[in-house]
Amino acid sequence: MKEDEMSILEHPSIAGRIALLEAEVLAKQENVDKLTKDLEMARAQHFELRSAKANYELKVKNVLIYVAEELDGDVETIKNIAEQADIDLTTTKSYELNVTISLDIEVPFGEDGPDTADIESDIDVSVDSYNYTITDYSTDPIYCNEA
Repeated sequence: MKEDEMSILEHPSIAGRIALLEAEVLAKQENVDKLTKDLEMARAQHFELRSAKANYELKVKNVLIYVAEELDGDVETIKNIAEQADIDLTTTKSYELNVTISLDIEVPFGEDGPDTADIESDIDVSVDSYNYTITDYSTDPIYCNEA
């Protein structure tokens, strides 16, 4: 290119437009960065509020249960108060069940079945109820014998 010829990008109207677009991109990026920071702060506040609400509900629940169990408060009134406050008023009871599970496993003809140790580790036992909410359970295999 000759010295007196300029590239199209150096043309004053194009160069000015490019500079304007670059400034707009920078301003928009700053706005995105600010909004991202605001969103992070809002999420942190939301987490704090949810935690505070859960702690408050637990305190109210414990007070209602105390009034019912220790001060012989009217259970129906206490249940009504919990319902009006939208607090799930439950207590946890623990039980231990001793269960024997018998199972048949099909294996290809001519092959051995799995070892009993494999059965203990491969078989998953779950606990479910139609009438109650199971909040936690564990299973402990005691033995596994081939019948």
